[in-house]
Amino acid sequence: LLERSQLAALRKAAESQALQGDWTAALKSYRSCLEGKLGRKALSDADAAELEYLSGVALCKLCSFSEAIASFDRAKFLGSTKAELQERRAKALQAAKSFGQVQEETKLAAELPEGKLEHVSISYS
Repeated sequence: LLERSQLAALRKAAESQALQGDWTAALKSYRSCLEGKLGRKALSDADAAELEYLSGVALCKLCSFSEAIASFDRAKFLGSTKAELQERRAKALQAAKSFGQVQEETKLAAELPEGKLEHVSISYS
């Protein structure tokens, strides 16, 4: 089981990796925090939202735009109040469309009525 101290260490490592531009390692650390055995249970919604947001940023840096959109949507669903979340999500959506990562039938949260995030379907092509 991941202890709270291990979660803190993983977050610190992820921040360091991101600052060094090692987005793959940073993403792995963010995901370890979110998906560890203790993981999500040890995190507040605000902490989980922050980690989802940071995962979305890392995924954008790795050109995984549709996955980044899903991370940004999860961050919003968890209550993220980051002002730049919607802007980053919009840019990720634009990039995903440019690179053909979004299928025509895919419904994205930006296209759904407010508060309907449970109906989001993201393609992971």
